[in-house]
Amino acid sequence: MTTEQVLTHFPGARPNGKGWTARCPAHDDRIPSLTISQGKDGRTLLKCFGGCSTQDVVSAAGLTIPDLFIASSPSSTWPSQAPVAHGGNGQRPGAAIAAPPVPGEPKGAPVAIYHYRDTHGVEVLRKARYRTRDDGTKPFHWFHPDGQGNWLPGSNRVEPPLYRLDEIRARGSNELCIVEGEKDADRLWSLGLPATTAPHGSGSWRPEFAEQIKTAAVDTVIIFPDNDDPGRKYAADVAASCHAVGLKTKIVTLPDLPEHGDVSDYLDTHDAQSLMMLALQAPEWKATVGKAGFILTTLDDLLSRASAVVNWLWDRILAAGTLSDLVGKPKSGKSTFLRCLCLAVARGEPFLGRDTTQGVVWYIALEEREQDVKDHFKALGATGDEPIYFFIGQAPPDIIPRMHELAAKERPALIAIDPMQRFLKLKDISDYAEQSNKFDPVLAIARDTGAAVVFSHHAPKGEREDVEAGLGSIGIVGSVHTHLVMRRSEKYRTLSSVQRTGPDLEPTVLEMDPATKWITAGLTRTQADEAEAEAAVLGVLEAAGVPLVESDIRERASVRTGLVARALRVLRDRGQVARTGVGRKGDPYLYAIADSRSLVPGIGWERENENPKTAVDPHKTESNSRSGFLG
Repeated sequence: MTTEQVLTHFPGARPNGKGWTARCPAHDDRIPSLTISQGKDGRTLLKCFGGCSTQDVVSAAGLTIPDLFIASSPSSTWPSQAPVAHGGNGQRPGAAIAAPPVPGEPKGAPVAIYHYRDTHGVEVLRKARYRTRDDGTKPFHWFHPDGQGNWLPGSNRVEPPLYRLDEIRARGSNELCIVEGEKDADRLWSLGLPATTAPHGSGSWRPEFAEQIKTAAVDTVIIFPDNDDPGRKYAADVAASCHAVGLKTKIVTLPDLPEHGDVSDYLDTHDAQSLMMLALQAPEWKATVGKAGFILTTLDDLLSRASAVVNWLWDRILAAGTLSDLVGKPKSGKSTFLRCLCLAVARGEPFLGRDTTQGVVWYIALEEREQDVKDHFKALGATGDEPIYFFIGQAPPDIIPRMHELAAKERPALIAIDPMQRFLKLKDISDYAEQSNKFDPVLAIARDTGAAVVFSHHAPKGEREDVEAGLGSIGIVGSVHTHLVMRRSEKYRTLSSVQRTGPDLEPTVLEMDPATKWITAGLTRTQADEAEAEAAVLGVLEAAGVPLVESDIRERASVRTGLVARALRVLRDRGQVARTGVGRKGDPYLYAIADSRSLVPGIGWERENENPKTAVDPHKTESNSRSGFLG
């Protein structure tokens, strides 16, 4: 209906400025408190200052929500289901797909291409979606232009803008839908509804996106979350961000959705009109603000919020957007370890048997010579094509704010700082207050930019528990997400962790290639100690040539009691060691190499007959007593 047609349902409506005023039919309105006006897209806008909802007003006036819209208007924000052109976004199979296949993806070819343009309409990135893998994951890959008409893999360190931002600005609508994923955004655009999404899905919303929306002359955002915990958290993050810049915000919870369902699933079984009604009826999202200006939330809201999604840069060890430390004594291999980690992340290759997510790396070397850094990366096989950037030398006084500013623009995935003390320049490393003040800006770098920041830190003399392994205040450990500890003994180097998220890493032996100094993971320290004990026991028994009791083996092997007992048990289970005797005074357990039957009649038999009280030794005769072979 037109606004003129709607006005016929409000007797006594009078012109007032750019609209009309009337008595609200939904309550006893003695002084006209209802305003009626026409929106930019032709819709009729109703506002009751007595507090009645739009639904109450139209129902009392004998209207419906759809009556407020012009069904045939092609520019209406909430039109009928007539499709509109959408600039070639989300191309389907059969359309020209201008992106190269990605090796390793099913059939190699993308099933959709999403175009990211800046505010001037220049295409800066393309995002290709590939067929869903067997494990249910949806692979995406970014491509960037090379300036010669070709599209190359990777984003080339370009941070994508909001999806279809140029079209949002050109459309001039005062309302914008925000969804999770380009597919859903394109679905709404096909119905004439301007929509966008964060470029990397849930968990990737950034505060500047809200500013981009505001500068596009939008004043209201309508968020349609996916029906899962990440979707609800995404909606809450977007709402808070948009509300903070003064945008009117609504979160529309869609009914009848399956788990993980989205707005496209809803539109598969409902029409656009029902979606429109849900959006109009949804209450405006408002933050609860305390007197001091900080935001409060209710317990019910807190419990209903999704758990934080951890984006691992190095699987189950280093998370994006967190601060971590690597503690070890001088010459324990901390710098070598960090350089290996940097190269692995830059290449997206596994490190110590755990996957990494490929990304840009910054390596800040504050006490090493440039030549040493260069020589090690060269030995590691670096080609120079890896996205690693270096700062080598003395840290300038304003290094932290300068790093924060640059990281906010460049968005590195990993920032490795070696060492902490030369970076923070603490006057008293044991001063908890000073340490906290210095750490807060570094934590802000990680949280604001999404980078995993890890720094090396020296350990004091002597042996301490992992949480007390670093020099200075224990508050350092309290400030980090992952606390990595390197130890070096005469036998081997080990790495362990104490973590806020995920299981702690058990002390693991690190093995280093002597030529390249590339580090790999070996056994855990427990496994290494056990393997060493087994080898020592076998060596003692082979050297002895005669059966030995456990105490003799322990003394000769120089291995602690528990490890010797375990080694003997494991070696017997493997058939490498055999045992005779009943294990009591006068007839103790004797151990020997299992194939030494010429030396020890009966050895190897008891392993198969574990009860010495009831078993019969087939080798034993009257002339072959135990005292005979002992003597």
